[in-house]
Amino acid sequence: MAEINQHKRKTKSSLSSKSPKKIKTADIHEIKTTEIINEDNSIETSEDQNVTCLSLSIEETNKLRAKLGLAPLESENEALEKKDFIHAPPKNISDEKLTEKFKDKILLMKEKRELDKKFKKYKKLYDVDNPEIIDDVSAWVTRSRTLQSKDFTEPLLTKINNEDVSLTVEHDQREFGVG
Repeated sequence: MAEINQHKRKTKSSLSSKSPKKIKTADIHEIKTTEIINEDNSIETSEDQNVTCLSLSIEETNKLRAKLGLAPLESENEALEKKDFIHAPPKNISDEKLTEKFKDKILLMKEKRELDKKFKKYKKLYDVDNPEIIDDVSAWVTRSRTLQSKDFTEPLLTKINNEDVSLTVEHDQREFGVG
């Protein structure tokens, strides 16, 4: 039996990587136990008389690894948390374009409201001071036409009168011959 145990120890040590590190040597029930951490982070335990495996909790192992300057092992909870991670769905470009379109539309409506508010102080052609005129459509049409022609012709006449009162003709009809 001792030969088999020695053979197991030899194969374990030959399987271990180039430079194993000894972590801990403990005497448990008068049996000397040595734990070795290989480069691939596997733990080997060997005893002088019997080959048994000592197991440490992940927390204890991480404490030992921290003392040695190694990275801690992942626990099962951390692995489960990584599996529960759900990737966010991709953004829909057509939805983004649609929202951009609505934003532009809302902005245009806002500008229109501001312009309407600005122009409310001006009197429009169809606004009437006398509510009796509204009842008769033909009266409203004639009134609006007179207002419009008055607004157009009065400034034009005053401009012509102010510029030149008399017009002179510099040519004679005799200068124009027949043919």
